[in-house]
Amino acid sequence: MIKQLIVIIFSLWISSSMAVWQGSGFFINQNGDIATARHMVEGKNNTIVVIYGKKYYLANIKVISKTDDIAIIHINVKNKYSFNLKPYYEHKLVFILGFPYTSHDKLVLTSGFLTMEQDFIGIINNSIVSCGGNSGGPVLDDKSNAIGILVSGYDIAAHCAVDSQAVPIKKLIDLAYSNQILVMSSENNNINEIENDEGVVEILEFINGK
Repeated sequence: MIKQLIVIIFSLWISSSMAVWQGSGFFINQNGDIATARHMVEGKNNTIVVIYGKKYYLANIKVISKTDDIAIIHINVKNKYSFNLKPYYEHKLVFILGFPYTSHDKLVLTSGFLTMEQDFIGIINNSIVSCGGNSGGPVLDDKSNAIGILVSGYDIAAHCAVDSQAVPIKKLIDLAYSNQILVMSSENNNINEIENDEGVVEILEFINGK
């Protein structure tokens, strides 16, 4: 089921030459709305393409945060599942899901531990190794709740970095609410269809390829 919640995002800038950036995103409701990193989609001349279920969709930007590296885009699809967004997190174990460049468009799960739950600029720091292409993917707790959006960790020289950073999911919830976008959040008890009580079991099943 987790594989149905994550998408690949490509941003294409076409001018005198073409540049392509790859990132990740995840569904926040069943209406085709997808959370991702702002730096993945921001720009006047870019075309955003989403790969979901081996199909290609042109995406529209619904809202971009003015203060944080987060955005919400939309594709014309009715997805069945979405992540539950949990603004408060009690444990240290975290996971990230995404499509790093090195995976050749294969969804990759990595585990790590929070090193700082929230600093003064509202960034969750964790000890996960993330690579280019992970930007915009979810940071999950051990119940499969999304607690953050991965926004940094890419190192130009090494192509990977430790101590990645993520924007806390509360900021995404606030951005969605202020723009009248429905999200599935434990904050308003509007729980989605994913079996969150299975948590680690489902993550282990993903790791084992089930």
